[in-house]
Amino acid sequence: MRSHSEKSWQRWAAFSLAAFVLCLVLVGPASAFDDKKAYNRGYKALRKGDFEAAEKIFRDLLGKDSHDVEARLGLSFTLLKQRNLQGAYDNAARAIMLDPLSSRGHALLGTSILAAGEFRLSVEEFRTSLALNENESLAVAGLAMVDFYENRVGLALPGLRRASELDPEEPDYVFNLGQAAARSEKYKEAADAYERFLMIAPKTDADRRARILGLIDFLRYLGRQGSLYIPAGENHTKMPFESIDNRPILKIRLNGDKEPLRFVLDTGSGMSVISEQTAKRLGIKPVEISATSSPQGY
Repeated sequence: MRSHSEKSWQRWAAFSLAAFVLCLVLVGPASAFDDKKAYNRGYKALRKGDFEAAEKIFRDLLGKDSHDVEARLGLSFTLLKQRNLQGAYDNAARAIMLDPLSSRGHALLGTSILAAGEFRLSVEEFRTSLALNENESLAVAGLAMVDFYENRVGLALPGLRRASELDPEEPDYVFNLGQAAARSEKYKEAADAYERFLMIAPKTDADRRARILGLIDFLRYLGRQGSLYIPAGENHTKMPFESIDNRPILKIRLNGDKEPLRFVLDTGSGMSVISEQTAKRLGIKPVEISATSSPQGY
């Protein structure tokens, strides 16, 4: 038979083990809960445009655990918003090393590559991302923007619509949708997209907000006019041009004027824009004045 002291020791050991297990149960979820709250604060800061606060939150999480894939992805996206392409790329690559099947990681890697101008390599990452998760909005938008940049606007438009549906609170998708819709002469859709952008974009996105404030009324006006351009004339023509800062400048005489006007040939523009000086010279009354119109006459 066991002695009374042995029974007491066994009861004490069992009680200690139970208390230790209970402590682990309580401490583990609490720590995870704190981390989840930190992730939420980081993403909320991103939505508000407070990128410095978001970056600090995600870096603090990584300071606690450098293998935290979600924090690594959050930091990559935050750096991407700040146009820190190298930092965004490095953190996305590290996330993929930790989790090769991270659809978000491949989408972030592709987006940083695309922003650096490497279209072909970005497409590979976007396709990998979508193979892992067909609803990864960042990859859907990325492929659409490749189409947009390469002038396949008919393919870009549905892609950006889908990205905006998948993540309706992401202002970049809505802004790019407005650009693609305007390029496709779908001016009402472009105006609607820009109005949506003004609703969801953070106040810190001052540059883009200022650019489209006056543009919305102009797009609605165009939407009531029918087609803006009517292609006509020869299939091709040749003319000399000047190249200033990689911009081809064309000198064109209108209505038999002796003094030519200078126009910038911009294949990425959704419409023609002229300065107030040129409009006055040609007798054109403005419907809307762009905040970025050039005082140089082109």
